[in-house]
Amino acid sequence: MKWIGQHIFDSIAKFRNTVDFLETVDFSKAVNFSEDVAFYQPTNDGNPTISLGSSATNRLEIKSTYNSGTQLLCDVDFTTYTTSSTSNDGRFNWYVDEVLLSTMNDSGLFIYGSGVVSASGDNATITATDTRASSTTQGGKLRLRSNDGAVMGDNHRLGVIEFYGAEDTSSTYSIGARIQAICRDAWDGSNNDADLEFYTTNGTTEALTLTLNADGGARFGGPVQASGFTGDVTGNVSGSSGSCTGQAATVATIAGLAPNTATAQATQPNIESIGTDGDTLTILSDQLHMSNTTASMPTVKLTNTADDDASSELVFEKLRDDNGVATGQNLGAIWFRGQDLGGNTEDYAYIIGEIDVSLHGQESGQLKLGVANHDGGNGNGLILTGGSENDEVDVTLGLGANSVVTIPGNINVAGNVTTGAWRGKQIQVISANFKDNQGTTETFLPLSAQPEEKTGFANEQTLLLMPTGGNVKEIIVRANYNTYTSENIVLKVYTRAANKKINNKTQIGSDITIAAPTQNTTDSNNTRSTGEITHAYVAGDVLAISMTHQSTGPTNANDRTYVTVVLENDLSDLGY
Repeated sequence: MKWIGQHIFDSIAKFRNTVDFLETVDFSKAVNFSEDVAFYQPTNDGNPTISLGSSATNRLEIKSTYNSGTQLLCDVDFTTYTTSSTSNDGRFNWYVDEVLLSTMNDSGLFIYGSGVVSASGDNATITATDTRASSTTQGGKLRLRSNDGAVMGDNHRLGVIEFYGAEDTSSTYSIGARIQAICRDAWDGSNNDADLEFYTTNGTTEALTLTLNADGGARFGGPVQASGFTGDVTGNVSGSSGSCTGQAATVATIAGLAPNTATAQATQPNIESIGTDGDTLTILSDQLHMSNTTASMPTVKLTNTADDDASSELVFEKLRDDNGVATGQNLGAIWFRGQDLGGNTEDYAYIIGEIDVSLHGQESGQLKLGVANHDGGNGNGLILTGGSENDEVDVTLGLGANSVVTIPGNINVAGNVTTGAWRGKQIQVISANFKDNQGTTETFLPLSAQPEEKTGFANEQTLLLMPTGGNVKEIIVRANYNTYTSENIVLKVYTRAANKKINNKTQIGSDITIAAPTQNTTDSNNTRSTGEITHAYVAGDVLAISMTHQSTGPTNANDRTYVTVVLENDLSDLGY
């Protein structure tokens, strides 16, 4: 500042040496410093301060704070003052090359762009400490957030934590593992599903090793090994086939049960595969229980896919530690149980395999098939026994003297029936040939005395007194007549009940019409048959069969008729 006459002019002051300001200095204009600027306050508790702003209430303050009563620097404080009531006014902004990289405002410190927050040095650590009273909702937080202004989409990443290290002395960094959160489905106000994924690097390849999904499940990308595990295992187990190896010492609490307790509460309902091809699965439990509410379920299915003639096997094995085997020892059993009308459990059928002879070199087995017989008690209906010599198996069929064995097919007997009596259906063949000029008269076949055919029912030559019930099964007719006529023959079956006089008859079934047999040199029609028929009679009936030609019939006394009748008698009607 210079005085010229009565005028005062502003001018720029230049100082060649150090300038000391002993009091507060206010700069209302720009100040240029061409060299280093040092502001010292060499007095105890001097706390030199620089303020930048419009006033004491709207400024940035930079203060060097001394230790109390000394001139030793304690800390440097950067403080903003503002009279504005607008949120975040008085904030700090940091620019690098005129680009905003960081802001500190009312809410905290924010890093922008691709900025990196890094801690480097021995035992480098980044710490977040919550000083509020600890609780179930308090604690330091690391918050990773994604927001491009759009809704998070399916499989979009929310955030990631990566673990890097130097792979050489040139500080080439490579990833060793990462943890990331991935959206599952597009997000909205009612769905914020997310999975947490854990990756590890094998060689130079990252692989997903564990996923904690939004449903509360865990999925491992490889084998799971638990060493010294104790605690609870709850929830469902599912997934593809794998292996479980190792030794279990003590089963800890499962689904709230006491250790080593096996009840229906310890369930894993979604296990779909155990073990691998070639493995042996050992289950030491007392019972393997399968229960299902679906019709025709559960089932046990053994499938063998080997390209050979061998099949799957279901093996029952009894191995005594004391080798005390003996006749009658059970080797395995299958029981078929159900309920009776009172709701009681009943054994309705069984299959039991046991030892018949255990002597080495003479081993013989026995297989028993049994059922509940009338009163709920069990009895053997079929017993297969190894026999007393090689290549011999003895069979006992039925139980008790009143047992009935029904065989709907045929029996081929290579040996002899040595004891007992056969009771069943038996075929009886009757030849009823005769000669007569019967014409069109109804003629009764001589079932009991050839060749005495008769035209009346109650003749001793034509009636059979039946000891059992049965059926007329077939009538076969051939003929040798002097004169052949093409016509039909009507056959009728008659009976008379055991409690009636033999002075009348009752026809059984309807008329049976066949064509008269031909008499050509070679002709399949030379023999006529009714085919299989069923005309029933009962024990004590007298049985008669008649035939009537419908046109001319045989007219010569030497005309011959050949008849065979097939009967099926039910011998089970006999009481002896």
